[in-house]
Amino acid sequence: MDSDRHRFHERQFIQRKSFRTLNIIDDFNREALWIEIDTSLPSLQVICVLVIIASWRGYSSQIRMGNVLLGFNYQVQQRVND
Repeated sequence: MDSDRHRFHERQFIQRKSFRTLNIIDDFNREALWIEIDTSLPSLQVICVLVIIASWRGYSSQIRMGNVLLGFNYQVQQRVND
């Protein structure tokens, strides 16, 4: 089964500046496909990363998500329908 896992994490530097990470992992072979680190991860940036990965590997038949950002699902659905 072709499945990718997407996880968002938020951490803080010692200087109290927070950052977020987006980790995309292939569930079948546990390969890290992409790690994105930024002070903010707008949903459009996440969608662009997913499009890049899809251009390399094709679209996954299943996506598992943890810690989904508010509004992200709606924007992904809009992108899929376009």
